[in-house]
Amino acid sequence: SLLDFMGASGGHGENEVLVHGDRRITHAQFENLVAAEAHHLAADHGVGAGDRVAILSANSPDWVIAYFATLSLGAIAAAYNGWWTPDEIRYATELTTPRVILGDAKRLARVPDGPPTDLVDIEADRNRLLAGVGQHSLPDLEIHEDDPSTIFFTSGTTGRPKGATVSHRGLVGFVEVQFLNGAARAFTAAEEAKARGEEPPQRPLGRNRVLATSPLFHVSGLSANILLNMAAGGALIFRSGRFDAGELLALVEKEKVTSWTLLGSMGPRVLEHPALATTDVSSLTNVGFGGAPTSPDIQQRVREAFPNAAGNVGIGYGSSETVGVVASHGGRDLVARPEATGWIMPTVEVEIRADDGSPCPDGVNGQIWVLSAYTMLEYWNDPVATAETIDENGWLDTGDVGRMEDGVLTIDSRARDMI
Repeated sequence: SLLDFMGASGGHGENEVLVHGDRRITHAQFENLVAAEAHHLAADHGVGAGDRVAILSANSPDWVIAYFATLSLGAIAAAYNGWWTPDEIRYATELTTPRVILGDAKRLARVPDGPPTDLVDIEADRNRLLAGVGQHSLPDLEIHEDDPSTIFFTSGTTGRPKGATVSHRGLVGFVEVQFLNGAARAFTAAEEAKARGEEPPQRPLGRNRVLATSPLFHVSGLSANILLNMAAGGALIFRSGRFDAGELLALVEKEKVTSWTLLGSMGPRVLEHPALATTDVSSLTNVGFGGAPTSPDIQQRVREAFPNAAGNVGIGYGSSETVGVVASHGGRDLVARPEATGWIMPTVEVEIRADDGSPCPDGVNGQIWVLSAYTMLEYWNDPVATAETIDENGWLDTGDVGRMEDGVLTIDSRARDMI
């Protein structure tokens, strides 16, 4: 289960795991903080196995502690979108009926009257939630691989957001496959260099320090940031407030950030900021993209802006429903095929289907279907939408349009759009 990551994380000792300004939490401290909060969620709010706990907060160490405290009780974390309006919050609360909503003051102020549920400000109420750190143990629960762990909410392009219900197996699998993919890429890069008569590229030494600008309520922020770092002994660096390219560059220099995923407009805004020319970004050895296609021009400008990461620029494709990364692309291969989405990941199968369900030949666009052990269990409390998305053999309709060419996937568009 995901709790195994927390147990293994303690083995990384006094290395930092969560950093937010002056607040610094080590791997060794983390489990005790989670155990304390879990105790108070159970004792003061009656949270138990199978209950839902909603998290409605900005990215912060408190979000991460709340998430693992929820899981340690056998409960299911409902990851609310921090930008939702009161109407959207009401809808998600009626859908998932959480026993408690954990959030920050700014977002809790948007929670409208509705189903009875406790509201807890995880910042203002931190002293109570974390009281007795070191005096409480984690509950002794048996959690199975296919027990639900998290409800991620879709973007709602066809109406109301749906709650993609994800198992422990799905998120554990995400991390395992990413580790495997990283090892395979390193091996391939070494073999290619050897064939050219060059020295193999050197893997960066030291522990990863990741700038957490991806929202934790999304699978990319939770899995690629929190879970990967806990497993690898890295640190997650947070900041407060809206995206600010200048402040983020300063944080890269101050915290010696090694890894950063530039979603959406982040890349262009950073590249165009005047502070880039005077900021020490030499610590960055890994830069990624996600969430949308990235033009070849932006890819190349990122390589030039962050030269120590030039060989490790990559992109990935997945969704709340697929949970894991479906396809991944990086390094020299991304330079050669900058428009493509990448190679299909280990343990994942992809089919391109025409509207009548028949397979499309190479080079022909169709709907992208995915089969893996890690896809979502269902849409929470929505059997009709679940049946429309997952067929009788477990294949999942992503709603995206793309094509396969020589084993490489290219995304063309969304099949389901709301204008």
